Amino acid sequence: TFKEVQGSATGTFTDQAQTVTYVYTKAPIAGGDVTAKYVDTDGSKISDDVVKSGNVGDAYTTEQKTIAGYT
Repeated sequence: TFKEVQGSATGTFTDQAQTVTYVYTKAPIAGGDVTAKYVDTDGSKISDDVVKSGNVGDAYTTEQKTIAGYT
């Protein structure tokens, strides 16, 4: 997406070098969700899943939960 132009987009040539810079922002691309699952050693769910959403290239973090009765 076009954001801005730096310098004069039109003008006349001079004996000095001139630069015109067109600045664009990258359109965000939705990334696939990251799901943190909390299970016991048998694979049984012991706490609600936590789902993180973001765009491709974004950082994410998940957390270890303290769950009563489990270490």
